[in-house]
Amino acid sequence: MRKLFLFLTAGVLSFLFSQPVHAGPVVAFQLLDNPSFKNETIPEVGKYNYGYEFQVSKPIVINEIGVFDYGLDYFNTQTNTATVSIWNPSDESLVWSKTVSGADVTQGDVFTSITTGKKGAFYWNDLGTNTVSLAPGTYRISATYNTVDSNGDGIQEFASVATDSGAWASDITYNDAVYDLSGPPYPERVSNVTSYAYFGPNFKYSVAPEPQGLALMLMIGVVASGVAFRTKPKTEEQEKEG
Repeated sequence: MRKLFLFLTAGVLSFLFSQPVHAGPVVAFQLLDNPSFKNETIPEVGKYNYGYEFQVSKPIVINEIGVFDYGLDYFNTQTNTATVSIWNPSDESLVWSKTVSGADVTQGDVFTSITTGKKGAFYWNDLGTNTVSLAPGTYRISATYNTVDSNGDGIQEFASVATDSGAWASDITYNDAVYDLSGPPYPERVSNVTSYAYFGPNFKYSVAPEPQGLALMLMIGVVASGVAFRTKPKTEEQEKEG
């Protein structure tokens, strides 16, 4: 019985420690080294909603949202704002949305476009305890730049275009670039060009803890076996031997 108890204990511990530990938060979309990105002139701010469709393979929790700043000048003005939204394509419903300003974002890694020579970076907003949970499925994320920037370099009007596909995190699959030309409503149009995404939006996430029901059941069984083993009364022969 003691050998069985030790065997079950070792098996449960081995199972638990073999489960993958996901380091987080992880950037969903990371530009490659020497990326090629550019901006497009859109005539009216606050109406053009750009982003991309992506798939989630396992439950995730979004910890931070990011907005790309082409030229590194949009969020230098604290009152400039951008709205990041997440949508469900199956019914075009809004899953979650938040408007951030230059006052509540932090600049991330800076990249230089080999196409234009201009610099750009994602500016990040930490969601704190107000994280966003996404179940496995397909989603669209979009960003709308709401302010006219005095420098007029265009990024405040739309999401920059990245001509590199970039490096996607292992739990995220990129589908297509999407957009809408009438504002924050659902970005229904699909570019059908898989070689680039619209920036715009990004996010950092952690993988939600997966249920360890089997492990818990085994552990309960181990504990119960151990208790039964230790509390089982001695037989008369054991009493005599003791």
